[in-house]
Amino acid sequence: MSLMPLAGRSSRYENRNQLATAENDSLGAPPPRVAARLKELQLTDLDVQVQIDELSPDFPSLEDDYSYELTVEGDRAVLNSASEWGAIAACSSLAQLIHSERERQLQVTDAPEFPWRGLMIDVSRHFMSVASL
Repeated sequence: MSLMPLAGRSSRYENRNQLATAENDSLGAPPPRVAARLKELQLTDLDVQVQIDELSPDFPSLEDDYSYELTVEGDRAVLNSASEWGAIAACSSLAQLIHSERERQLQVTDAPEFPWRGLMIDVSRHFMSVASL
């Protein structure tokens, strides 16, 4: 049993010429938060282009869209995301994929199943009855 979450959909990228010939002016420099995350990854041999539909507020909320599509072909990656938070999530996936020994031809489409990541109730410090939970 694996504890690693799986992407919503992933596949080998078969269209080998699409990335090499696509000249899209909307792709370009990522927002500062995403750029900082990419810099942490130290991807010296990979050109990453980022397209984000809308900039996100300073803090995430339940209404934020974390979905993204990541396409990697050789030394080039294109990251499409609905929000900055989705782009940051894509950076985490990219870090796992790039530093593995696998081929660099793939396409990942992913989104969270639920709008929240988790809830922790610390009942050891503040007792709560089962009925109140």
